[in-house]
Amino acid sequence: ERSHTTKMAAELHRSYREVVQPSLQAVVSIYTSGKVSEEAKKNFQFGPFKFFEIPENDDGPPPQKLRQALGSGVIVRKNGLVITNNHVIKAADEIKVVMVDGRTFDAKVIVKDADCDLAALRLVKVILRHPKTTSLVVGWGVISFTK
Repeated sequence: ERSHTTKMAAELHRSYREVVQPSLQAVVSIYTSGKVSEEAKKNFQFGPFKFFEIPENDDGPPPQKLRQALGSGVIVRKNGLVITNNHVIKAADEIKVVMVDGRTFDAKVIVKDADCDLAALRLVKVILRHPKTTSLVVGWGVISFTK
């Protein structure tokens, strides 16, 4: 019984690795910042949150505040096309995309759709490189040298 359980656990581990490993390099973190007014913040409603009302403030012109957001995305093309959520980049003046290996790139919005909560970004000045070997395994320690 224990041997059978051990074999099943090994198979599950291997199948998980085979699914995750090829796509791991495509997952990115997205950091945004931008100035928004309180009025714009009030209208920042999407998905299940669009039904909540935020009280109004009639004390003069709305003040500007720095809004920062963090989200994730997926690189879908070698030319640096990234798909993410619209609410992550909605009020962004600056967008930074961080790869799993720590490289950081600026990005620009190509298209966005608030109704679907989707956005497409293009990485600026990017050269995406792919590993030349498939013998690496997720979880192994690796040392990388770049010029």
